[in-house]
Amino acid sequence: MSERPPEYFEQFLDYKFSVQKYRIKGKKLSAFAAAIGDKNPKYYVPDPEDPNEKADYSGIVAHPAYAACYTIPKLLEALPDIKGSDGEPMLRNIGKLLHAAQEYDFSGCVPLTPATKKVYSDSKFTKFWIKSDILWGEARVITTNEEKTETYCKTTIRVGIRKGGY
Repeated sequence: MSERPPEYFEQFLDYKFSVQKYRIKGKKLSAFAAAIGDKNPKYYVPDPEDPNEKADYSGIVAHPAYAACYTIPKLLEALPDIKGSDGEPMLRNIGKLLHAAQEYDFSGCVPLTPATKKVYSDSKFTKFWIKSDILWGEARVITTNEEKTETYCKTTIRVGIRKGGY
């Protein structure tokens, strides 16, 4: 199977993924912070000493690294279903996919809290190039509330697809 040239992938620029919904729960925000070893009270609520008491998560915000939970999974899940104008899948072999990087930009964003309830991520491809026989792709993800009046995170995700996968 021969690899396709970079020009082939230009058809996918501005390809919009279906909107990804993600439910926000205080308990998960706190558990994530604990899992990465950050028990800062800004992100984490310890379990109450009394087992009959409920923890109050209302005062925490999402750890910045939590953005990986609501931006990356659905985007990577969608890749195998994208087809080109020739009807061929963009990604020929998912085993050749490398998740290379993600960058989070929280400038001008509202903090994500348990009161947020749900976030919606709009994603689209913004760039493709081939370097060292790897097809590199970049996607931009903007995470907002349903009305798009609040932005929680602006993410850039990069993937590489090794030879045999594109």
